[in-house]
Amino acid sequence: MFILHEDVSLGNVEAFTKEHIRRVRIGSVDVMIIDQEHAEFDSAFGLSPVLKACIASGKTRVVLEEYFNPELRTNAEDIPVLGKAAGLLWKNTEEKQNTRVLFNDAVTEECRRAGKPIAVADIANKMSYMVDRFLPSLTALAAALPLATHNLALANLISAAVYMGGIEAYGQIMNKGIFDKNKIHEYERILLSAEDARRVYVAEGIKQLAHEYQPKEGETAMPDETRPQIVVIYPKAHARRIADYLENPSLAGKLSQVAKRIMYKTLPNLDFSVRIYEWKERLAKLIGNPSLANWQLVSNRPIRLFGN
Repeated sequence: MFILHEDVSLGNVEAFTKEHIRRVRIGSVDVMIIDQEHAEFDSAFGLSPVLKACIASGKTRVVLEEYFNPELRTNAEDIPVLGKAAGLLWKNTEEKQNTRVLFNDAVTEECRRAGKPIAVADIANKMSYMVDRFLPSLTALAAALPLATHNLALANLISAAVYMGGIEAYGQIMNKGIFDKNKIHEYERILLSAEDARRVYVAEGIKQLAHEYQPKEGETAMPDETRPQIVVIYPKAHARRIADYLENPSLAGKLSQVAKRIMYKTLPNLDFSVRIYEWKERLAKLIGNPSLANWQLVSNRPIRLFGN
């Protein structure tokens, strides 16, 4: 369980770090992957002090969240025809104090206080992801109709494989499967599923972010105590697999990841990008109207298939 009180001893920090934090070094950047189960979050106690310290650290350049609630709200309201209803559904979800919503709002607020930008690289940020997750072959057909026949066949084949992988994955929920928090199963290297697609592209998005924070040509590498870091916050089953993709433990793992990136890219209407948001309040302060302060999208870069 997460530490919920403010009085943190050295022993608690060490225990927290060992249980919840994985560090992956990409070049001269440390990626601190912190796992948090939404259901464990208690808004009465707030975020773990260790998590807050990681966010506020002078080394932290950006915080990557699983879900950025302002983005989800905007995407829900932008759904053609159903936008208004989707917006009301989102409002109803917030009012019911959903722990996932509450936790991500708490992380967002902590980033605002610490003056840290927020990055999002998850493809599960639009309704189109849910459609692809449950009806992939139909969406692939609709998206591929204008394309050449071989592209249509490819899109449907891959989409069907993702669909079947999803059936397999959900069939194993009782036996942990791809949601096992303690073990990565060997079959996951070849299994295609919508949940795996999220992990593959989040890992690629992190690599892309890390590349942007590497020392520029002519600069010397920083010592460990000042090394820039990216804080990544995800539930444990996702977090350990994202870390695994980043570390590329074997040649087979690397080849599998490249193949998956290419195949998943054929799934239609997904947001294969890294979005960065910053809290902007200068105008609000200038005019004296706090309601004008908000999170603004400052960067939206496609995740490259190759080159990270």
